[in-house]
Amino acid sequence: MQEGGLTNDEAPEGVDGAAGLGQASLRDVIDAVDEAVVVFDARGNVLSMNPAGRKLHGCGATGCAMPRDVYLARYTFERPDGGAVPADERPLARALRGEAVHDVECAVRDAESGRRWIGLYSAVPLVSKDGTTLVTETIRDVTELKRAFEALREADRRKDEYLAMLSHELRNPLAPIRSAVFLLERADPASDGARRAREVIARQVGHLARMVDDLLDVSRLARGRIELRRTRLDLGELVRRVGEDHRLLLGGGGVELEVAAPESPVLVDGDATRLAQLLGNVLQNSAKFTPRGGRVTLSLSVEGGRATVRVRDTGAGIEPNLLGHVFEPFVQEERNLARSRGGLGLGLPLVKGLAELHGGTVEARSDGAGAGAEIIVRLPLASARGAEGGPREPDRAAAVSRRRVLVVDDNVDAAESLCDVVAFLGHTVEAVHDGAAALARVRERRPDVVLCDIGLPGMDGYEVARAIRADADLAGIRLVAVSGYAQPEDRARATRAGFDAHVAKPADPAAIGRLIA
Repeated sequence: MQEGGLTNDEAPEGVDGAAGLGQASLRDVIDAVDEAVVVFDARGNVLSMNPAGRKLHGCGATGCAMPRDVYLARYTFERPDGGAVPADERPLARALRGEAVHDVECAVRDAESGRRWIGLYSAVPLVSKDGTTLVTETIRDVTELKRAFEALREADRRKDEYLAMLSHELRNPLAPIRSAVFLLERADPASDGARRAREVIARQVGHLARMVDDLLDVSRLARGRIELRRTRLDLGELVRRVGEDHRLLLGGGGVELEVAAPESPVLVDGDATRLAQLLGNVLQNSAKFTPRGGRVTLSLSVEGGRATVRVRDTGAGIEPNLLGHVFEPFVQEERNLARSRGGLGLGLPLVKGLAELHGGTVEARSDGAGAGAEIIVRLPLASARGAEGGPREPDRAAAVSRRRVLVVDDNVDAAESLCDVVAFLGHTVEAVHDGAAALARVRERRPDVVLCDIGLPGMDGYEVARAIRADADLAGIRLVAVSGYAQPEDRARATRAGFDAHVAKPADPAAIGRLIA
């Protein structure tokens, strides 16, 4: 026997044709195999290993020949579900008793190096030509495969848990909306009850819209689809404005908000809308985890040549095991049936993504449960040259005049409710519910504005827009896509089809009014 494998002359029975290998030895064949191959004698002593076996067992180029007792003492075999495998149940021991063993999964720990691997073990007893009994053991290292499988299983578990939680979160706003609609149908429109019902509907629809926007924005960030509209802006002014916008939110939960920002400008080159979203998400997160009677502090300073925004709360704090993961999507504290803190686990991941888009960083600090938390956002100050361009002039709505409007939506409730909004704004409006009817009505009535859904039966909204733009007699009609398809590629496709504007559902009535005007 030569260290490293069997030669042709030593080929055991069952390896027929070994002599037909010519100059190539059986050792060369075994050495070329990716799986570890170990050869034992009839007493279980290790005789040789191929290179894959030496690598798996951490041996040098001279091999791993060793007595059985040393081998058994060095390697501890564990079952996949935990617990040690007794020595007489190991694949080698079973093969030495004459049993052929195939693809037995074992976790193996090397006492010498502390390394652990998971292998599929096969062990077969063989008898060589001279009558010597040998055992060949092959080991396929599946450690990385098992890790990948466990990661997939954990991702699947988190997906199921997330979908269940998402269903719960989407149903939560629907319950007060349904109750408010019930009251509006029965209450005096001028009564306090009707006023409160309207406020509930507006508040909950806004909550639903934010959840959908967060879901879309996380997807856009992951695919690099968010583009910033940078201008030179005073971050101090933005901090004060966002603080005032959220003061009512925190005050409604009995939480005091303190805002501190320098009077002198702190200039950054950024997207005002996205930075306001960033700060708003942090404040909403603090509001969610700070109990009544608590306090949230929003402050801005310049530290180390960077604008530094800190949001500190006296709330629930962050467990040490979660502190390094709070900026990962869908990561939340341990959930319970109360779901009193709710949320989709998307607010802080959006904060991180938006900060990094601006060349900044974000950090979470907490001394643990009950000790409050601090989120720190650092952004680069504006360069001396400033951002290209400057702040855009605010949109100036044209003087309102009565327009003829056509609403196209296959959802009858959505179409009728949008018609009600348009009529309330002082315009003439009618609705159709499919693309072909829309095209016929446009040619018949020549409306000034068409508010068109994209997902229509038969002829979709893109086809409607292209058909209208292809007809010279219909020039001058304003086309506005009103759709739940609101990803950047959807907006770009709408523009290519001929739409003048795109509004994501649920559409803001004020935005609809400006587009019609």
